Amino acid sequence: MDIPVIWMAIGVVVGVLATLPVLRSLSATRHRGSSPDTNRSPRPSGGPSRPWWAGICEPIAFALLAGFLGYCALPDAPPKPLPPGETRVQGRERPAPKLPPEQPLPDNGGGVQGRGRPAPKLPPEQPLPDNGDGEFHFDRTAEASHLIIIPGPGEGHTVVKVEGWGDARAVCWIVIRHGQSAETTIPPGSYRLKVACGERWYGEGRLFGPDGSYSVITNEIRIPVRTDVTISLISSVAGTLEGRRIGIKDY
Repeated sequence: MDIPVIWMAIGVVVGVLATLPVLRSLSATRHRGSSPDTNRSPRPSGGPSRPWWAGICEPIAFALLAGFLGYCALPDAPPKPLPPGETRVQGRERPAPKLPPEQPLPDNGGGVQGRGRPAPKLPPEQPLPDNGDGEFHFDRTAEASHLIIIPGPGEGHTVVKVEGWGDARAVCWIVIRHGQSAETTIPPGSYRLKVACGERWYGEGRLFGPDGSYSVITNEIRIPVRTDVTISLISSVAGTLEGRRIGIKDY
């Protein structure tokens, strides 16, 4: 029950209790008026007599006034919290407007990932070339030097790209299947090696996709004339090769 209703009920009860003495007095007066009393002195005629209902209305009015003043003195109760999904505007409750579901942004093919934008679609997975295959920009039969590459374990398949040290000109790239090594003839010179590792091959343009790992060896690789050079990509404490991670666009 609300507090204002309780106060009003208290005021009514007080008014009723206040009228009881008046009702008893009226009842006694009527009873005395019905029995003869020769010794009763006459009522003085100094002024008009009050009607019987005046004694009843005054206590009731006093009780109602007390209840109203008590109600006004009460502190303002904090508003009740609204249930979820509703809002109150100018004292009226109305359901919150329903927003349309968020629509995904169209794929613009830009390859930029962000909120609400799907990741770029990769081409279908392609068969991995045979071990030792690749692309070579020189006559392999005319060279006497050899480059032997041993990839690290647990790296999946590996593709090694050989660039010129001074001009970053592409010399070749070679595929090394998981658990194997590869060898190729190569012209003498100074080179930089870039390494890509992964499980799924998407072609020369996408390599192993976003799930692959890409790095560059920062050491200069020198290959003399008629010399076999072995490059081991296995990490070890005594290793002399240093590298850093790169993105697929920098491969």
